[in-house]
Amino acid sequence: MVMNSRIILDTILEQQRQAVDPDSDLGTFFEFFTAQQSLKDFDLSYEEIESGMVGNGGDGGIDSI
Repeated sequence: MVMNSRIILDTILEQQRQAVDPDSDLGTFFEFFTAQQSLKDFDLSYEEIESGMVGNGGDGGIDSI
C-alpha cells in the first residue's frame, strides 16, 4: 500500500509541475507545491507563494517563510 501511495503522489506532483511550471526542477517544485498546499486556505497567487521561497543555501534549512 505504501508503494501505491508513493506512485500516486509522484504522478500528482509531475502533473502539477507540468501544468504550473514545467521548467522547474522537481525539488524546487516540491517546495512550491508543499507551500501551496499548506497555504491553500489563503488563496495566494503563484507569485505570492514564490516570493516566500528562500531556500538557496546558507539559510539553516529554511525553504520558505
